Amino acid sequence: MQSSHFGFKSLLIAFAVVALWLSTFAGYRGAEDIRAFIMISIFITSGVAALSHTARRRAFWLGFFGSMLMVAMRGMFTTYSARFAWVQQLSRDLSQTFPIKPSWRGELETSINMTIVFAVTLAMSALIGLLCIYVYDQCRKIEEL
Repeated sequence: MQSSHFGFKSLLIAFAVVALWLSTFAGYRGAEDIRAFIMISIFITSGVAALSHTARRRAFWLGFFGSMLMVAMRGMFTTYSARFAWVQQLSRDLSQTFPIKPSWRGELETSINMTIVFAVTLAMSALIGLLCIYVYDQCRKIEEL
């Protein structure tokens, strides 16, 4: 019997992804590639979820995928996309709180910057996905009348 909710396996995968993301703070040679892989994986799997589900779940995943797409293509959609101008200063301030070698500070600042931008993007995409569910439900109510 398959549950419609996320299970233990999904939780383990999520923890592994978070641990892998946090490992990129060490600044090893492939850190940027690992972050890019994680971001692309979440983007593509949300698109597959949008195609695979129906009804409310499809509405959520379409909103999530569309939001991620808009952020990814913010160079083309400058009017509608977040610029995250505030993140640079926040990343700089946060990187100053860690006692590390000055030569590593730039890599740490970049890692913090990418983490904040991606976390905000995920949260924003989830909120827009929930808003899409609300719109879907309202449209269904209107059709039932």
